[in-house]
Amino acid sequence: MKIPLIFTVMLALCSPASAQTIDRRELGCIAHVVYGEARGEPFKDQLVIAWSVRLRKEANLKYFGGSDICNVAYKTTPRRWEYDGANKKIVDAAAWHRSLDVAELALLGVGRPKSRITYFCNPTISKCGWHRRDLKQVSIGSTGGQHRYYIDPKLPALSAYASYRE
Repeated sequence: MKIPLIFTVMLALCSPASAQTIDRRELGCIAHVVYGEARGEPFKDQLVIAWSVRLRKEANLKYFGGSDICNVAYKTTPRRWEYDGANKKIVDAAAWHRSLDVAELALLGVGRPKSRITYFCNPTISKCGWHRRDLKQVSIGSTGGQHRYYIDPKLPALSAYASYRE
């Protein structure tokens, strides 16, 4: 019997030593974003959305929420967006548990995207025209997901990721 790759990765990373490195508060905050924004999307799309929260935190910009993942996830900043998927009520237990798994993988450093994605939008839910014109849309490969992903070339804190390769 062939074991799917995701389960192999999760088993390898869920040892007691790695579980201690996860901040449960951060885990919950990222999981809320994944659940609210992408619970019906393919795994790869969910992981990129989780990473976008991490990359916003690493940018440490006030308008993203600073260096606190939960401030970034819940957009507790002076500038708020109209739609905030992180505030969705949890009604699908299976999707919530998958969101927790995805958040944990991102916090452990698994699946860092090639591009330093800091913005995403699902055009089937809302228009993506709110993105600034200076953002660059990037592709994460064919997944069947609905999201569009963007990088901000003006973020110097993320310039180290420009040369990253999976």
